[in-house]
Amino acid sequence: MILSYGKQVVRALQVKGVGPETASRILGKMHPDEDKFYMDLLKAKVRYLRTPEFWGK
Repeated sequence: MILSYGKQVVRALQVKGVGPETASRILGKMHPDEDKFYMDLLKAKVRYLRTPEFWGK
């Protein structure tokens, strides 16, 4: 993924709740500007935090 997306994949994987699958899905979208990219990352983090019962401790 790093060869394909570069630094953006590292930024995506630093977000709590964003793993390789979610990062790949977010990076696969066309983001016209960086704000939309970060908004998708924020939405993924919020989704992770709202569903703690589905994730291992």
